[in-house]
Amino acid sequence: MRAVSLPVSGNFEFGFIKTDYDDFRGLVGAYDPTDEGWSAFIPLETQAGVFRNGERSSFSPVLEAAPADGLALNRTLAQQVLTSGNSLASTEHKDIGTFSQVTIEDAYSLTPYILDLNSNEMFSVEDENLSVTQDGRGFTQISADTSNGKYAVEVFTLPLVVPGLQGEAIATDIQIHRTGEYQNTLGLYKLANANGDIDINNDGIIDFSPGQAGYAEAAVRMTQSRDPLTGGITFSAPDNFSQKTATTQLKAGGNYGLFLISNGTTEQFLQQNPGNQPGNVNAFFMYDQANPDNESHFMRLGQSLYGVEDLFGGGDRDFNDLLISLDFAGNI
Repeated sequence: MRAVSLPVSGNFEFGFIKTDYDDFRGLVGAYDPTDEGWSAFIPLETQAGVFRNGERSSFSPVLEAAPADGLALNRTLAQQVLTSGNSLASTEHKDIGTFSQVTIEDAYSLTPYILDLNSNEMFSVEDENLSVTQDGRGFTQISADTSNGKYAVEVFTLPLVVPGLQGEAIATDIQIHRTGEYQNTLGLYKLANANGDIDINNDGIIDFSPGQAGYAEAAVRMTQSRDPLTGGITFSAPDNFSQKTATTQLKAGGNYGLFLISNGTTEQFLQQNPGNQPGNVNAFFMYDQANPDNESHFMRLGQSLYGVEDLFGGGDRDFNDLLISLDFAGNI
């Protein structure tokens, strides 16, 4: 998740409310968001705060949020660069805002809310001031227009989910645009599930999870097969300020993760730093806990569009060192 827009004078809170299973109206018990005083009926144990700024409210969310710079990289700019060759110079050193990675169980429904702490107004589903915009597989922007201004948060799942009939091979074009100085290597590897777990021999048993010792080495070794239908594949970055397109096949219905070997190759990583320790050739993954600096290095900008930060420690947090776009048999 990413905090994108906050009013200058506004204080807010963003989170989710656990609602009745399979109910998408935001129903909590007998109450829904159209009922007066709805928020007062929400049990504290059903609330999960993610972002806040200003004073902490009764929901006690977990992370202080700062907005993105007004000139920071966004989906529109990224698409213009990839389709028209526009420059990303204006996004250099422009912070893209605050990230938070959370784990959500899949056994119940969640309703997002935005709470304006200045007016104590809560905005959620069925509220005309709350806007929810979805961009296909796993990317949603949630915003609320309040008396203090506009709040906006992006919610996205991390892995790439391939469309098509389950199990079929899907021709996929991968477009890579480079603006950073580093000569990076991009890796794409097959996941066992959306949590980033990997099954290295496809026997149905999880072998490694993000953050577990050996995960980075196992994920990188999967790409040595150069067969993403069963393992993974790597791509070298193009020359600086240019782009390239590579074609491969991915399995429909499959989850895939991305990693970046920062200023190096997979061979250098496996020879010099397979444990992915700080201070050497490093691999950065979509999953923060798999990274040696515990920082975010991949930002999802749309259903199949990503921005990458290639510097240890998060660098300048502009996420424009590489742009990655995937086109599935002509379906973006």
